[in-house]
Amino acid sequence: MHYASSLALFSLAFCSTDATAITQPALDISSLGRVVVGGRFSGISLYQDTRQLESLSNASTDSLVLQSPDGYYNNLGTSNGVISAVCAFNSSSTTTSLYIAGNFSQIGSVQASNVARYDAAAGTFAPLSTGVPGPVSALYCDASRNVVYIGGDFNDNANMSNAAAWSTASNSFLDLSFGGFDGPVRAITARDNAILFGGRFDMIDKGTTSISNTSQQVNLQSSYITSENPSSIPGFINPNNILCSSKQDEPGSVWLAADNAPASWSSALNYTIRPTKFRIYNTHRDGRGVREFRFIAKPINGILNLTYTDPTTGSRAYCDARCPLSDSTSVNYTEFEFVNVIQMTGFTIAMSGWYGLSAGLRGFELFTDDINAYAVTAFNAPTCATGTFTSTSQQVGNWISAKLGDDPGFLSTTDNTASVTFFPQISQKGTYSVRLYTPGCLIAGSCASRGQVLVSVYPSPDAQPTNITLFQTNNYEKYDTVFQGTVAASTASFRPRVVLSALGSAGPVQNTVASRVQFIPLSTLEGAESLNGLFEYDPSVSAVSTLNATADQVGRSLGFDAVITQLVTSGNTVYAAGNFSGNGIANVLKLQNNAASSLGNAGTNAAVSALLVYNGILYLGGNFTALVNATTSASHVVAYDTAKDSWQALGSGLDGAVSNLFLLNGTVGCSGTFTSINANGGQAAISTRGSAFWNPSTGTWAASVNNAAGRISTASAAVNGTYLTGSLQASYALAAPGVASLLSSSNGTTRLRSLATNTTTSNFDVQTLNFYNSSTKSITIVGGRFDATDSNGRRITNVALLSADGTVAGLTNNGGLAAASTVFASHVDGDVLYLGGNITGSGASTLGGLALYNLASDSMATTQPAALTGSNVRVQSISTRPGVRQLVVAGSFDAAGALTCPSLCVLDLATTTWQRPGVGLSGNVSQATWIGNSVLLLAGDLSINGSSLSLATFAFDTGSFASVTGSERFPGSANVAVTDTNATSSIYVAGMRADNSSSYLAKWNGSAILDLSTGALGAGSVIYDLQFVELAKRSGGASNNIMAPDRRLLVAGRLNLTGNGTFAAALFDGVAWSPYLLASGTSQAETRSGVIRTIFTEQQATFGKSTGSGLSKGAVIGIALAMALFVVFMIVALGVLVAWWRRRREGYRPANQQMTPAPGSEKRTLTSVTGPSPDYTARPMKT
Repeated sequence: MHYASSLALFSLAFCSTDATAITQPALDISSLGRVVVGGRFSGISLYQDTRQLESLSNASTDSLVLQSPDGYYNNLGTSNGVISAVCAFNSSSTTTSLYIAGNFSQIGSVQASNVARYDAAAGTFAPLSTGVPGPVSALYCDASRNVVYIGGDFNDNANMSNAAAWSTASNSFLDLSFGGFDGPVRAITARDNAILFGGRFDMIDKGTTSISNTSQQVNLQSSYITSENPSSIPGFINPNNILCSSKQDEPGSVWLAADNAPASWSSALNYTIRPTKFRIYNTHRDGRGVREFRFIAKPINGILNLTYTDPTTGSRAYCDARCPLSDSTSVNYTEFEFVNVIQMTGFTIAMSGWYGLSAGLRGFELFTDDINAYAVTAFNAPTCATGTFTSTSQQVGNWISAKLGDDPGFLSTTDNTASVTFFPQISQKGTYSVRLYTPGCLIAGSCASRGQVLVSVYPSPDAQPTNITLFQTNNYEKYDTVFQGTVAASTASFRPRVVLSALGSAGPVQNTVASRVQFIPLSTLEGAESLNGLFEYDPSVSAVSTLNATADQVGRSLGFDAVITQLVTSGNTVYAAGNFSGNGIANVLKLQNNAASSLGNAGTNAAVSALLVYNGILYLGGNFTALVNATTSASHVVAYDTAKDSWQALGSGLDGAVSNLFLLNGTVGCSGTFTSINANGGQAAISTRGSAFWNPSTGTWAASVNNAAGRISTASAAVNGTYLTGSLQASYALAAPGVASLLSSSNGTTRLRSLATNTTTSNFDVQTLNFYNSSTKSITIVGGRFDATDSNGRRITNVALLSADGTVAGLTNNGGLAAASTVFASHVDGDVLYLGGNITGSGASTLGGLALYNLASDSMATTQPAALTGSNVRVQSISTRPGVRQLVVAGSFDAAGALTCPSLCVLDLATTTWQRPGVGLSGNVSQATWIGNSVLLLAGDLSINGSSLSLATFAFDTGSFASVTGSERFPGSANVAVTDTNATSSIYVAGMRADNSSSYLAKWNGSAILDLSTGALGAGSVIYDLQFVELAKRSGGASNNIMAPDRRLLVAGRLNLTGNGTFAAALFDGVAWSPYLLASGTSQAETRSGVIRTIFTEQQATFGKSTGSGLSKGAVIGIALAMALFVVFMIVALGVLVAWWRRRREGYRPANQQMTPAPGSEKRTLTSVTGPSPDYTARPMKT
């Protein structure tokens, strides 16, 4: 607790339709002046509703949350999985229905298979019939037809194949005339009268019996197999055991890892592959097996995302760094598919968890959808591959194997009669494009001897071969399309083949090389064209065609196996993005006037995962780090001006991939795997908590908007608010980076107010607050440990000056403080700011523990005190001695300059020299509070003349330290102590228990210590500050023998209140604890663990008397004066009455006025004495 001047910061709230409202006591904090709290938090809220204690969702599940226009959040329902897509049907006045889809089986209390409807009016969820049998990635609500189009990765082998349509009129699924797709759908939008589907597919499903090419097994027998941490058990050591094995748990067919240790199994190939999936066979030998693993691709050395069918639930699931394997003997193998298909030259299965004593495998198979046939026979299908017509090759003549650098292995010959015949695995008749790959001559050093070859293609038994002559003088690897047309499926009587023959001459020796051929399926439907990630569907036309639609043709113009992940429509333009290239287009294109083109003649260097159009600007997010053919900065996020056909940087972007873009409160929100906003110019990097927000109007980034913490996947604006989905751990109406002010109105209600809006911060941790007011300035001083940036990009470190208009500035040259300093205490005296803490100077500065800064001139004070020294210098309390030009400094230190002055030292402000106030004190003073004008109450881990205690006093009048009787019996060291009577007979103390399990709150009543927190504060509770507050007159409290009913003790820190939850502050009435403030942390992992470290007030709390009074101070003084006058009158009257009675008893007569002088004496005159006799004088009472 500290006193001085003020700041103001913010408000926040939460709402729920079925919540229980919390009524807080009416407080009157006006006598304290401005009241400010500071600490380590990013958002703060008054506790007003029980639903504030509920996480909106946890890290592994998504929720649907409504943010109302006034900033309140309402959790409408939590799923048991992931929500990926949302679309809405709106009336003229409100949202009527919201459709939610993803990978879940329940949302709210309703069972729903991956897709559900939310009735906004009724506030209820409903399933869509039996749902869809797999994850959903895309939704499109077609209001003109009352149809919801659904796309994803699902197939029920009947009516649904990666696409579906739901009629809102009949509440039933519709039959799609095209049937579906042979691969997953990732995006859906509308164009004119058509619906556009995007994904990873190459044909529609209508009328086909086999919708995809048969995967081919990659030959790992020819690769270099290694393992790390293998077992030493004979028969289980060789990592090659699991290739083409019997799949039995027996020696020679199983590879085991060393006991109780992580292990890995790796394959290195001498050619490039593009696998799509793998099968992994877990061992059960002696109860061993792999519990979890990750797939690491080479040469990128990256962990790949995988999808698989959970053998327990039968549902599709995703994994990356911790992919599970079942130990059930009923599970023969688990098949994992790659979410992103990439090229690789090897891989590692890294096993981080195991069953029994060790990990182990009994089989592994890798598959690719590419149809390749290699000249090197060993690269073709393994010996155990299934299928009659697997890829192979035959050689005629003298060929030798060669591999140079990173090029794939190939064959080479100088035999002019040599030839190689390639036999691909063709399982379906269809239209194919045939490519022949030729190794480069530069790396082989054979350019001078290269010549021509004859290539003959035999596509079907009834067609003549196609012959083409090619040069092999290319410097680098190339491919030539040697055929495109109908290719027959392999049979026992005919196999499609390609023959490469040397074309020798009588001249110099010619070098001929042979590498591989690739068959690319364009369509396996005779008379139809293939698709390539895009399909345009007109629901009004019954006949389905893939021949002439613009979108279909655009897809075919892209490179093989294009993946479209995003489609958005803006006006008459459709923007498509994903992982593709072709015709000068790289991962993003626009479809306009029936033609496709790049955006500003540029693209991205990696996949685009998210698109959003806002105010004529197209925003892109993904895994890219730069643009292709453009210099605009594009670290995972970038913008494109659709009107100017130009690119725009969004600061310096983000440090990781972006998976979602959404619009929230006028900002462009991003979520993904990033952890921070990149530093930009003078602005430091900003940590994020799942999402980041770009403000187009200011051109700046923020880590939160309205302090919605967590990962937001979608945001759908509606008349009644914004519907959010994602994993939201906490939501607060207003953000507050480490500081907020507490305000009360005339009716006793309390609110919070936001401050310091024009700044961005990183790990904001406020330890101390203060105020400075002059004729030209009114600022709040914030100190602690933080790194901030003001609106002009200037860096602010550990001390910030907050103006009333929300602007933020730092000290000039950081006040001479080193960036590693932490400020724990501050004090303002006149124009001078005193800063204390773990402070050292920057550069040649000799600061130590204490620094002086002139706020009027905005510069470091020219004269600085001698440095405080010790093993761990830490100033924790600074105050001015009342009525004396002395600064009292307390904390943990041993000396001030050459003066021995442990724990408490006095700085003469006139001479800037140190003085030791007294002897006998040592230890750590955590707080020093004035009791009157000459006595300091010290709290901490103290020692007085060798005796350990928690509380002590120092009297400046006598220059002596004294222990507070009984303080040695507190449960632990003291962190803070306050009194509500300005006396040592009523002290409330908070500190840490001796076993460090939790903080305690106790009271010293002058004769005994009362433990006030046992059973109330749970483990992990920490109390940092205490402050008495007064109840409003209309609010009464129950009487008890601990605390007067007219006040409450505001306890701040991180409080685990038994039976209530974790709070940042609570009110204590002497018996009961009332949760008061909630705060969120500064990272996604600290959602509910925000901490209040300090309560700063402009004035000190004072109470007229310990039992409280309903009368004002003026009324009390008036009554006291009247009583005093009445007592004086009564005493005087009584004196007169007694004198009269005495004289009557003794007989009263007037005395002679003239006396006869004694002989020889002079004449004397006796005069009367005015006023009563001294024996009966009434003396005034002291009031």
